[in-house]
Amino acid sequence: SYLAAYYADRVTSLVYLDASYNFARLYVDTLWHHAFTDPRPPAPRTSGIAELRRWFGLVMGPKLPDHEIRNLASSGGPDSLSTMLQRGARANILHRVNVPVLAVWATPSNVDDQYPYARSLDSTARARLSASFADQETVRRAHLQEFREQVVGARVVTVVGARHFLFLTHARTVASEIRAFLASRHSRPAER
Repeated sequence: SYLAAYYADRVTSLVYLDASYNFARLYVDTLWHHAFTDPRPPAPRTSGIAELRRWFGLVMGPKLPDHEIRNLASSGGPDSLSTMLQRGARANILHRVNVPVLAVWATPSNVDDQYPYARSLDSTARARLSASFADQETVRRAHLQEFREQVVGARVVTVVGARHFLFLTHARTVASEIRAFLASRHSRPAER
């Protein structure tokens, strides 16, 4: 977004993979932060990659690369992924983006799509997780609406039943959308 907003001559088109939120606002949104505090499976007993894979598979879904798992499991210090992303978030500049855009959004249908472990919870914990999921969906809808309003003409594709790592779990759909977008005459790069 920053490159397209301030160095448009260097950008011919943009593809967002569940990443077209207003991140500066998202990182300070109390509803968003509160939505991730509700019940989770017991924390991994060890920091071994097999145990971490199992836990993150339950919480975030399958197919996360090991390096992503290690980063997500880091202590939250200055080099953690979350810290770096939050440090790099800038005020919303989407209104300045004036190149062809494809935004692929993960759209979980229900709490079970979002959290594979939801069915294992008792009714009280499941109700709390469902309420958290509803809060997340409220925030997602608001950000998607803001994106649609600010990036005029963007092609927005929602992948129903997907979570954040939709490019891993729905690879064929995502690749097909990207190929179609890049092949369209509106996003064809200039010859260099």
